[in-house]
Amino acid sequence: IWAIHPTPKEVGFSPLAVKLAAERRTDEDIKEMHYLIEQQEQLLQDEEVDVKQFMKLDIEFHCVISRATNNEILKRLTLELVESYNRYILIAPFLDRANTIVSEHKRIIEAIKEEDGEKAAKIVQNHITDIRESLKERIEKIL
Repeated sequence: IWAIHPTPKEVGFSPLAVKLAAERRTDEDIKEMHYLIEQQEQLLQDEEVDVKQFMKLDIEFHCVISRATNNEILKRLTLELVESYNRYILIAPFLDRANTIVSEHKRIIEAIKEEDGEKAAKIVQNHITDIRESLKERIEKIL
């Protein structure tokens, strides 16, 4: 399963995307990222969390970051990666990690806002590793 075992392309482009986003982002990009995270937090307050809506917001969050890079290749690769992860997340319950995911996304936004691409890249790399490990454990339980 490639989403659990990274390809060289996967490992390289997400940190690159946030580095470029930190350099090229606009104030409107930052506002949109914050808005999407606020929407996810509101969903997590519901007794019955709308998982599909949460994932839709997650995809849009990653798309805003990739749009901020002003790089068409990174935009397409980001969308492909996020959609692949989200397919696995939908089959493997994740709500116990949802607050952690939102918290990590907030840290990514702050690093981008501070125009600190290196910090953002490190946070993203840890974020990817954590999600990959969590998905691997969940899928192994299902199988």
